[in-house]
Amino acid sequence: MIICPEFPPEPSSSAIMAEQLSRALADHGFSVTVVTAFPNRPAGKLYAGFKRQLRKIEQWGQVKVIRCPNWLLGSKRKGYSRILENITFGITSSLNALREPRPDLILVETWPIIAPQFNLWMGKFRKSPVLYYIQDVYPEIAVDVGVFKEDSRLARFLLNWDAKLCRNAAGIVAISDTMKRLLSATRGVPASQIQVIHNWVDQNAISPLSRLNTWRELMKIPAEKFVLMYAGILGLVSGVDVLLEVAKRVEGSNVQIICIGQGPLKEEMMRKASEKSLSGISFYDFQEQSYLSPMLATADAFFLPMRPGTRDVSVPSKLISYLAAGRPVITATPAGAATMEVVRSNEAGISVETGNPDAIAGAVLELANDPTRARQLGKNARQAFEELFAFSKSYPQFKSLIQKHAEPSVSRKIPAVVPVPDDVPGSD
Repeated sequence: MIICPEFPPEPSSSAIMAEQLSRALADHGFSVTVVTAFPNRPAGKLYAGFKRQLRKIEQWGQVKVIRCPNWLLGSKRKGYSRILENITFGITSSLNALREPRPDLILVETWPIIAPQFNLWMGKFRKSPVLYYIQDVYPEIAVDVGVFKEDSRLARFLLNWDAKLCRNAAGIVAISDTMKRLLSATRGVPASQIQVIHNWVDQNAISPLSRLNTWRELMKIPAEKFVLMYAGILGLVSGVDVLLEVAKRVEGSNVQIICIGQGPLKEEMMRKASEKSLSGISFYDFQEQSYLSPMLATADAFFLPMRPGTRDVSVPSKLISYLAAGRPVITATPAGAATMEVVRSNEAGISVETGNPDAIAGAVLELANDPTRARQLGKNARQAFEELFAFSKSYPQFKSLIQKHAEPSVSRKIPAVVPVPDDVPGSD
């Protein structure tokens, strides 16, 4: 059983990864049930064609998908709505899971602390081992964006709570070596209990296409424009609002900055860009999955920032997509960040000081004026993706981990070693 709040038709990377993992496991003989929410992300509103109900069962090929209701964020995305969303999904997902046959293993990948607590209680009641799949470390991420101070009672309480969750899980999945070291040091969990499995993208889903393509034509972006693209959540921790200052510095050049996505910073960024008459920056909503490859291929370079003072313990999914598209990546992150290390060690782009618009603008213009170097960095980026972040690399690790922690009944039903067939998405 996989418990995750996001699942297609939602377009997020976590939703797509959940579908790919569940389908691949089912193709290899596992009986897979996914418990998820009704689709509402990223806008926080229920998708057309769905209605609120206590339980809805869908069949996605061989995968059984159970949808359950939760509090919706809505367009204003208030703090209390996030807490209610977290609590309600934890309750309804656990109640729906209780109606199913006892799982041999439960993989929990959801919002931090509260929802996993309900899921772990449910797993303990069912006597099913639970793998705690962590995408974001909390409360550290809340401290970094200034929600509360690191030495506050609330921060210490949440840290101790999450540490207990980690210790009570049968195993932990972390998405980077940096995250593994942090969890081991702060949660009191032996490193041997933490498995690092990188996030991934299906290598067949994103291809390095020509920069002159259907999406560029559809959006009426001139061929001569050097496109710097940010595609992802425009969130507080992202630091993406520095692009307004970058746009001022490249105004009058052939650089066009494009931000694709939603998030709490978007409306204010659009307002400020309009007030300052910044013609070199434009904003788009998330695009349909069918446009993903040509949309990313429209970029001549990608931008991946982080807010100064934040901790980078994971490789963001957007970096993986950027690398897969075969374009150079300009990172503006704290020194020693995992994101910066990936780009630098693989010569896949340019790394500059976080929050420094002069340095960022300089890197953009450097690539815009040296297309030969930009193409070579892009080739390096695609190679790094294929070696580190393709689904064909991550799936065998997940399969082995599931077999290791599942009840003995699974090992009787599933061969000890199952090779990845050629027709599995992302296989070499």
